[in-house]
Amino acid sequence: MPTPKRARRLRLLFLGLAGAPSALSAAACSDDSIRASDFHVDACAGSPLDGVTPAVPVDYLELRGDIQSGDSTSDTMHVIASHGTRCASASDTTKCEAALSALRPTDLQSPKSLGFTDFRYLVFTRGDEVGAVTSIAALKTFLAPFETPKDGALLLEEFSEHRVNCGSSNARASGDAFEFYTSTGHACGAGAHRDDNIVRIARDGTLTVVETEVEEEGDPNCVIGRLPEGWRRRPAPRGVDPSSSRSVGDYLASCAELEAVSIHAFRRLARELRAHGAPTGLVARARRAARDEIRHTRTTRRLATRFGGTSPRPRVGALPVRSLDAIAEENAREGCARETFGALLATVQASRATDAAVREEMSVIAREETEHAALAWDVAAWLDRVMDDDARAKTRRARESAVAELHASLGRAFASPLLGLPEPVEARVLLTRMESALREAGGFTDASGGDGRRRERA
Repeated sequence: MPTPKRARRLRLLFLGLAGAPSALSAAACSDDSIRASDFHVDACAGSPLDGVTPAVPVDYLELRGDIQSGDSTSDTMHVIASHGTRCASASDTTKCEAALSALRPTDLQSPKSLGFTDFRYLVFTRGDEVGAVTSIAALKTFLAPFETPKDGALLLEEFSEHRVNCGSSNARASGDAFEFYTSTGHACGAGAHRDDNIVRIARDGTLTVVETEVEEEGDPNCVIGRLPEGWRRRPAPRGVDPSSSRSVGDYLASCAELEAVSIHAFRRLARELRAHGAPTGLVARARRAARDEIRHTRTTRRLATRFGGTSPRPRVGALPVRSLDAIAEENAREGCARETFGALLATVQASRATDAAVREEMSVIAREETEHAALAWDVAAWLDRVMDDDARAKTRRARESAVAELHASLGRAFASPLLGLPEPVEARVLLTRMESALREAGGFTDASGGDGRRRERA
């Protein structure tokens, strides 16, 4: 997905505060030849399965994700979207539903994220048949002929390295095929680049890249995530002060736990935004943020293990859909305050960590956490337009309170040159400067700063 304007602004701000060079200036001024305005349909609108047309009709279709390796004993399976009625025409509904619930394929072949096993697959019911589609080749057979933009978007977004640029027009008819506006790669690290593409999908599912252009060159100097209310931090061992100095391994283990919890928070946010009729671009970005956090969890766990830390899997309670007012207050606290500062801190680490592996990993995390912070401000801008004055006032107070709590907590902040973490005094200075810069920029809540208003009209 192209970096939203608000994310670019935040990234430039964070790089400036961290004292790191920026690789965004040239990209921001480039004259792109591939433009969303050349496309006419938003293939991301609605559920990923709405409008999908299997070659042989089914009663029920479900898109699943599995962040492990397809092991039948794994409990990491999660439902991303569904369409239709489970076992609607089965002769034995109970038997059919039991088979569907127990289905855990072990031949998954479609990792969505390079370097991380975030698998996608489909399951379906058709009469008494319960089946799974576990590879891009099988998906082409399952769907062909590709008759709608949603068929192609499912193949691209969930089963390939391409990311459909959601939130604006991104698909168009081209003869008897469809063409899509996509992104590939990333802009974190020297030599890396993020590309925009035009991809053609023929009726038989054949994928052809028609055109590619570099949208953004890699930044060589590329954390705290969003936390849901259903999570409770694990208690410290008896006699241990959790605010006392910790080892590098313990700190990283704590970060890994927070990143894992953020997966649940973003999945919930995506459900809530969709339930309340938010722009489809915001919903798609929240889903993508959850996938980012899966990758961040794996990265920080690996680093924690390297330095002797162990991170438990967090337990998160039920997360029902809340009112707009409740969403706004949490978004103000966790997104516009804590997550925004966490993205700045990750940017500092990417620039200063004395350990090369930490710098490399934090460069990726910093970039993606900045996009998450931009999402929080875009969600805030949309909510600001649909709430009343009392709710807006409560939301502002929630963010101000979170910033004050964050400022106080930084007096006990963990400092580590190896990880690039500043001393408590400097961390407070960074927070103060960030807040000052945000105020000067209008708090980043103006609609012109992001893509919320534009996407709502799209």
